[in-house]
Amino acid sequence: MDLNAKAAYIKGLMEGMNFDVNTNEGKLISAMLGLLEDLAEQVTEHDNELSQVYDELDAIDEDMDDLESVVYDVDDEDYDDEDDGEDAEYELTCPNCGTVLTVDEETLMNDELYCPNCSAPFNVQVDAEDEQQ
Repeated sequence: MDLNAKAAYIKGLMEGMNFDVNTNEGKLISAMLGLLEDLAEQVTEHDNELSQVYDELDAIDEDMDDLESVVYDVDDEDYDDEDDGEDAEYELTCPNCGTVLTVDEETLMNDELYCPNCSAPFNVQVDAEDEQQ
């Protein structure tokens, strides 16, 4: 049941009880019911407007996707492959024991790495050429 229906139900209960709206308590409850009806109407109106905004935002998002594909000459498949949430992995060779490590980009950017085989520390230098690829 939505807010408007609930407010109407409460109003029906009040009318069914033959509530006297001329008493102090009746005036108070009648005023609260009026406020409840106004609030329910306002919330419903805001929900409808918010739904419209979401629809327009979705349309803008689709238009931006189309614009990106034209401007950057990118297919949707190419774009999706790059943004699949997986980090790039890199292979490193320990200078001490020769063990080949596979690390992600975050681990690669640490100042000092330790070999899981021999525990020897070693530094990784990333060339500018490697960063652009």
